[in-house]
Amino acid sequence: GDVPLLRERAGRSEPDGVRRLGYWLRAERWDEAARELHLQTYALLTASQTATVERWLQRFPAHLHDEQPDLLLVRTLVAWMHWRWRDMIAASHAAAERFEQANRPLDATAARACGALALRGGGQREASEALALQLNREVDAPLAARADEMRAGKRWDEHEPGIMAALLGHESAGWVAALGPEVA
Repeated sequence: GDVPLLRERAGRSEPDGVRRLGYWLRAERWDEAARELHLQTYALLTASQTATVERWLQRFPAHLHDEQPDLLLVRTLVAWMHWRWRDMIAASHAAAERFEQANRPLDATAARACGALALRGGGQREASEALALQLNREVDAPLAARADEMRAGKRWDEHEPGIMAALLGHESAGWVAALGPEVA
């Protein structure tokens, strides 16, 4: 009775993201846990913690792996770490669709950016470049709307995940455009 409620309360008040993720999982607050894992995945993968992300991912009910958009994006990023281009393409496409359905367009953009990288990695250069051009158009307006705040040094990372997704989408589109044919 009271234990899940206490864990939920702990999740809301916990400042540390990894501990917060643990509370959400133990409270079986799957959407909050998935969003937190999505946020933590970038730092964990940058620190070569792919196995840690995979272990966290396995703690979610299996049916959510193909339905929940944050988990689909985490699967996309994990596939990237293993250079599994087909898995990355499929998961990024599904994540983008689910983010659109959830009215999270900037996260959908980030998922499509990963898809553009996966297409390039999988040898589909023309499709990758077309998607990269589309992404650049998609993120120009949201980034321009926040340009003053970003120049002023405002930190968006934990307060507004969508803007970080847009930046990732923009940056990823730039990476795809900059990659030469020898990379594919």
